[in-house]
Amino acid sequence: MLEFLQITALSFSLMFFWTGTIFFAEACSKLKKDREAAKKFEELMKSKEFIKEYLDAVKGAKND
Repeated sequence: MLEFLQITALSFSLMFFWTGTIFFAEACSKLKKDREAAKKFEELMKSKEFIKEYLDAVKGAKND
């Protein structure tokens, strides 16, 4: 009976460790993607052409 409890406890601890590892890896990859998207957006905002197009779009939306 004690062996069964030990095996069960070991399997649950491995399952929780595996689940936590996967969750952590997904969270890290999401943060990495968000950081890359922020960098790309920052580069876009530095572009004068993009800013002009954006302002024209906003002015057009306000006129409608």
